[in-house]
Amino acid sequence: SRMCTDKIKSNQPCSSESSDPRASQKRCVRPCKAKASSSAGCAPRIPKARKLILALKRSTMKTKRNKVAEVFHKVAQNYDIMNDVMSLGVHRLWKQHFVSSIGPMRKRPVQNEHGELIGAKEPMKIIDVAGGTGDIAFAIYEESKKQKLYSENVDVDITISDINSSMLGVGKDRAKGLGYNNFKWLEANAESIPELRSNSFDLYTIAFGMRNVTNRMNALKEAYRILKRGGRFM
Repeated sequence: SRMCTDKIKSNQPCSSESSDPRASQKRCVRPCKAKASSSAGCAPRIPKARKLILALKRSTMKTKRNKVAEVFHKVAQNYDIMNDVMSLGVHRLWKQHFVSSIGPMRKRPVQNEHGELIGAKEPMKIIDVAGGTGDIAFAIYEESKKQKLYSENVDVDITISDINSSMLGVGKDRAKGLGYNNFKWLEANAESIPELRSNSFDLYTIAFGMRNVTNRMNALKEAYRILKRGGRFM
């Protein structure tokens, strides 16, 4: 049973058998009864702070994940227009700068899942996480085509990943309209992408998508896992 922890405010001793006047200044150590009066000072047992925090965090994460999914399902068809309006078109300049900062997109040595080089070379493997409508991935591909005019060693293999099926649907439609048929599409949560093996990508891009990730630490750990040794996170 719970124990009383408040000091007795009256002049009555804590125990009915005690006649010590100093008992009024002691803490009561007798079991609290279910119907104890408020003067008895029986406080309800409070769950540990850590359990409360974890429970609140889980609730918050679930709520955020559901809200983000709901919003993007609704705005998928007009996502790019919405970005134009909200940023006055500046987001296009940001994305151009982002892509230009990638640098040469040369073929890279093949690595096994332990990060060991196995000799041959392959196209630069890029994954655009939270890629949605594909604007970043499409811009990367166009940049690689420009670089390829000056070097035969340039080649890319691009995967577009997003947790939202509606956003991916818009991206696939756009790719088809632009005549692109060389992208891989993956519906997955950035926090866990078991479909992808470790040490398999040279470049991981997520850009603005990180702000919508529920558990960013898990997403960063997953990015680290699937990047090759020497790979880049942007």
